Amino acid sequence: MNIDNNHKTESELQGPFSQMGQPGALDALRHEHHEVVLQKARETLGKVPTGQTLLKLLERYKFPINVLRGKEITYLSPDEKSITLFAPPEYNGLESIIAMALGLGIRELEQALMGATRPTEDMDDITYCQRVLTKSVDITKYMCILANEFHELKDDKKPLDKVIELGHGDVYTAYVNKVSYEEFVDIFVENDIEAYEKNTGNSE
Repeated sequence: MNIDNNHKTESELQGPFSQMGQPGALDALRHEHHEVVLQKARETLGKVPTGQTLLKLLERYKFPINVLRGKEITYLSPDEKSITLFAPPEYNGLESIIAMALGLGIRELEQALMGATRPTEDMDDITYCQRVLTKSVDITKYMCILANEFHELKDDKKPLDKVIELGHGDVYTAYVNKVSYEEFVDIFVENDIEAYEKNTGNSE
């Protein structure tokens, strides 16, 4: 699940999506069971308190949602006005993970409504980095909230397993232990640096 959308520049977000505005492009990528996947995601998200709150926002603003085929369950919101979910062809049994992706997509749109839009190139470096960090921390916290609610209230550990798989186990533990916001951010940043060093091989 991609929770690092905030790190992407406009050009980086395009890639295979640069042709989406052309006739037929979206239909060619659309999930074969688009409506079913979306309906199940909404129903599943509605089973936990935070999900219910996010769905109310979705109902109020009528954000358009597309479901496309993808190997990984993730989401994108390039324009901060719509959500694109990605789900594998075989989605049965993965409803809660797809629901979490939907919830995070809604939260990212809510960020924009609150004025926390994506950083722009005209921002100075400090402001740019602060905006990226604030948005990323918030999305990660919501991931932890949803994973915890599915685990504790619905006895569904799959979203939590996904959080751990993404390398946010320590961040989740910090959330459960109700650490201060400052400590939560410190742990998030430390994990982010460790993940970067692991992926790039850059470490001292």
